[in-house]
Amino acid sequence: MMGKPPTQFDVFMKTHGTAKAQKRYFAGDHENIEYCSLTAKEAQEAYLQEMVKKHGEESSNHKDDARVDRLRAQVSTMEQQQQQMEEQMEMVMRMMNMFGNQPRAPPDNLPEDN
Repeated sequence: MMGKPPTQFDVFMKTHGTAKAQKRYFAGDHENIEYCSLTAKEAQEAYLQEMVKKHGEESSNHKDDARVDRLRAQVSTMEQQQQQMEEQMEMVMRMMNMFGNQPRAPPDNLPEDN
């Protein structure tokens, strides 16, 4: 929506802000945010307090939480594993096609006719 990867707060706002507040927020107005519930407001305030403790008062120093970085790393690893599995599957399929086109020998133990 904003032409850049969303921050954790962008996602929280999209999922917990009122419709009116979301419209204002994504238009650039980040003041007087209204949340869909008191619980959401309290959760965001607690998060911001922890960010101030961790990184100081200047909000530009507030980077996404380390949990987000870990999740991004996990997603990247999973994407690499998926790519490797797809490559292996393609190789198996090519091998099956190669061997599937060759004539097969009859089985060694055919049933006897009486």
